[in-house]
Amino acid sequence: MSILVGIDWSLRSPAICVWEGGDVIMSNCKFYSLGNKPQQINSNGLDITIDKYPSYKTAYGRYQSLVNWALDCIVVHSPLPVRDTNIVIENYGFNANGRITDIAESIGVLKNSLYTLGYPFHTVSVSSVKKCLTSKGNASKQQIGELFPAPMGLRTGKSPWADCVDAFGVLMAWHLQQ
Repeated sequence: MSILVGIDWSLRSPAICVWEGGDVIMSNCKFYSLGNKPQQINSNGLDITIDKYPSYKTAYGRYQSLVNWALDCIVVHSPLPVRDTNIVIENYGFNANGRITDIAESIGVLKNSLYTLGYPFHTVSVSSVKKCLTSKGNASKQQIGELFPAPMGLRTGKSPWADCVDAFGVLMAWHLQQ
C-alpha cells in the first residue's frame, strides 16, 4: 500500500495532507494542522484534525516541537519501519514574507528528521502547487479560497483551512508529476 504525504510547512500554521488510497481527491485524505482552537472536524466528507500549537522556549525548540508534531501525524499512517511512503514538501518561496532564515532552518530540521528515520521526501515549487490547484502558477490566496470553500467550523481562505488546501496541492502537484 502506497502512502503519499503533502506538507505545507510554516512556523505559524503548518499543515499535512495524507492520502492512503483511492482517487486522489480531498475526501480521501486526512488533514492535520495547528491552531489556537484544537478540534476534530468531519464535514463535507473531510477529516480534519486541528491540534493545539506546541509550546517552546527557544527557536530551535520551536522547530523541534513542530517537527515532532509532523512526525506524529505521519507515523500514525506509516509506522516505522517505513512502508511505501512518499513525503512531499513545498519549497519555500525566496520572496516569502517574514523570517525566511527561520523557515529554512525549521525545514532543515524536518528534512534531517525524515532522512534519519528513512522516509523518502521530495519537494515541489510554490508555483506548481498553485498551478495544480487553480491552473495558474501565480494564483492568489483569494483565488485558491474561491475554489476551495471551507467546511463547517473553518473559514475560507484563512488558516488553518488555507494551509490544508495548500498541503493537498503539494500532494497533488507531486502526484501529477509521476
